Amino acid sequence: MKIFYYMSVLTLIMGFLMIGLVAYWMLYPYKPVVFNDPEFPIINNIVKQGQMLIYTSNYCKYMNIPAQVTRTFANEILYVTPSTITNRPMGCNIIHISVLVPQELPIGTYQLQQTYVFQVNPIRQITITEKTEEFQVIQ
Repeated sequence: MKIFYYMSVLTLIMGFLMIGLVAYWMLYPYKPVVFNDPEFPIINNIVKQGQMLIYTSNYCKYMNIPAQVTRTFANEILYVTPSTITNRPMGCNIIHISVLVPQELPIGTYQLQQTYVFQVNPIRQITITEKTEEFQVIQ
């Protein structure tokens, strides 16, 4: 009968530890990356359809985990491109990023919106959305 007592105490302890772990995962203020500019500066403000848009990203990355990145060209319409996975190096960096402007994208003035999704632990994702300055798409 003592074995059942010890097993029930062990089960209760493990249950409380699991509840504590889940609470920690849900409440801890994770900070995977911080972008230092309110909007990403554009290098080439006028871009032809099918060519590369180049912008600068000034960031500090604090966790060595990959991000799923979805880019959306936004004005009156939203043109969503396929998601990619990126794992930039940790630390503070300033890099130039090239993005292909789709050939099908109508001409006009756009902002490129990037949505970064970080899986920081098994039950929580952190989503960060940033935009570029406006740029012009021409034929």
